[in-house]
Amino acid sequence: MTKRRSILSSLISSFTLAILIPSGIAQIVGSLSIYFRVTHQVQAMVLADLNAARVLYNAKIREIESAVRLTAAAPGFIAATSRSDWAEVASRLRRVAERESLDILTLLDERGRVIARRAGPGGSAEIRSDDEIIRRVLEDGVPSSGTQVLDAEMLRRESPDLAARARTRILPTPRASPTERSEETAGLVMKAAAPVRAADGKVVGILCGAELLNGDEDLVDRIRDTVFSGDEHAGEGNGTATIFLGDLRIATNVMKAGGRAIGTRVSDEVRAAVLDRGERWVDEAFVVDDWYITAYEPIQNIAGGSIGILYVGIPRAPFLAMLYQTIGILTGVTILGVALVIALSVRIARHLGRPLAEIAARAERIADGQVGERIAVEAPAEIGSLARSLEAMRSRLVDAREELRRWAETLERRVQERSRALEAAQAEVMQSEKLASVGLLASGFAHEINNPLTGILANASLALEGLPGDAPGRAEVQVVVDEAMRARDVVRRLLDFARESLPRRVPQAIEPIVDRALERARAAGALDAARVEKTVEGAPLPPVEADADGLGVVFWNLIQNAAEAMPQGGDLRIALRPLRDADGRARAVEVEFADTGHGIPPDVIGRVFDPFFTTKESGTGLGLAVSYGIVRRHKGTISIESPAEGGTRVRVTIPAAEREEGDGAGEDPGRR
Repeated sequence: MTKRRSILSSLISSFTLAILIPSGIAQIVGSLSIYFRVTHQVQAMVLADLNAARVLYNAKIREIESAVRLTAAAPGFIAATSRSDWAEVASRLRRVAERESLDILTLLDERGRVIARRAGPGGSAEIRSDDEIIRRVLEDGVPSSGTQVLDAEMLRRESPDLAARARTRILPTPRASPTERSEETAGLVMKAAAPVRAADGKVVGILCGAELLNGDEDLVDRIRDTVFSGDEHAGEGNGTATIFLGDLRIATNVMKAGGRAIGTRVSDEVRAAVLDRGERWVDEAFVVDDWYITAYEPIQNIAGGSIGILYVGIPRAPFLAMLYQTIGILTGVTILGVALVIALSVRIARHLGRPLAEIAARAERIADGQVGERIAVEAPAEIGSLARSLEAMRSRLVDAREELRRWAETLERRVQERSRALEAAQAEVMQSEKLASVGLLASGFAHEINNPLTGILANASLALEGLPGDAPGRAEVQVVVDEAMRARDVVRRLLDFARESLPRRVPQAIEPIVDRALERARAAGALDAARVEKTVEGAPLPPVEADADGLGVVFWNLIQNAAEAMPQGGDLRIALRPLRDADGRARAVEVEFADTGHGIPPDVIGRVFDPFFTTKESGTGLGLAVSYGIVRRHKGTISIESPAEGGTRVRVTIPAAEREEGDGAGEDPGRR
């Protein structure tokens, strides 16, 4: 016969298990949740840092292109080139190269032969027409720029110092792919070329400038100091940035014993993903001699080939320390709670007597679902009170079960509804805060450059008016005026985005606003390749309280985006329809823009309203952010869908104007 356990040991065991099991589950779930949430947030932060690093990298290329283009358009340089004064040309090249910190500045003739360098006149035997950047300038007659690999011989022709700077000893690196190479002699350069045109517009030369990235600490340190400013982690140092030639570090602020880790290589798994497959890598990675939370993306040449890698990363150790500290605190609290409950259970069990054993047995039967048997136990006052309470509980258990079931169903439904409402409100608040923060930054940036830009445009316009139509240099001054006006338009768009002033809304018809946006797009040639169909459903449309200029900007942006999504032609359908309440009264007007373009990938459609986010090669990424702000200030909504079968559908909803009964509701105020 099995010996029955005492009530004391049973109570202690029950209390212990009751606290250990849920506490253990809570410990495991809490630790995993903390780990995954922290890891996800850090990876998202590093990906944003990589995007910022890419912006700085591209900005450096644009700086080089601007210096080359302005030098090629300088009247003195054009005059010296036209009269073949190569000594003067070389002197100017040296001054420009020193001022703009260019390692290479070379002049080629209209067939791509080198005729002058910053070091002096060149030779006619060296032909560069097979260079992709130079070839594009020769074919198209417009500036071109990008990243390029130059071999040792090409660098030596430009300057023996460049060949020496590019030479990098390849160091053994843990987790890198095996290699028999001991030295890299090629160089990775940011390069730009622009045509040199005589007064009659004829191309008399090609000016090519470049900056060698091998050993260039300035660019990677600028990326680090800009992207990771104020982001130090518990004395471990801030983030790091690296530029790779292939899989070799040629410019980095990742440190190893003895200094910067120049000559080390990327790990094999990162190389396969980024260089071989052309993918981004956002994950933990082994960097030189330690683990980092990293983000990599390929650096491509002008033809689209992967020739290097751009990297940013932060040490993993500070985040692991923070994670382990948090989990340690959670574990300590759990252990303390378990110890307190066990101590309390022992104390309570010692004050109970044998009569409690029968109550325990009855309670076990109730737990098994046997609630029909009444509980009547002869016991001291305290135990008797417990028995009576248990009986009262039993008598109410059946009713409570049903009541709890009904409440559980109601509570689950309400929690789901509340969760959806909170998620929507949180998304709206996050978007508003993001727009406000970036708007403040855009406003400050636009105001800082607007005054010098106005001076440039005013003086260039006066200079252009004072030049006869056939005057030398008139075309170059016209380029300055055109580029300054284009820059002024970019500043105006930044200011439009930054302004949060309320629109001047008046009751008016919405259809004429759409028509004017279409007329503007046709006049600009944006819809030359598209077939446009506009329909009005459920007419008449109610008037809306709107700022015609503001909504015009929204409709123009949406039409232009649709046209750019269909470069080879397609269909753009615009539908206007009233939205009505259950009683039939019009509460809003919906304008839908549906195109048959390439659509928006699912992984980026949630970010299309973010400021400065764009999937296009050109553009500021402000169009949809500005449109979102305008519609929001109209108390309307804007949404984007991109079905799997292709195309994009954008819906803009503007509330109807509030009108008194009998005052002409439904009449088109724009046609009175």
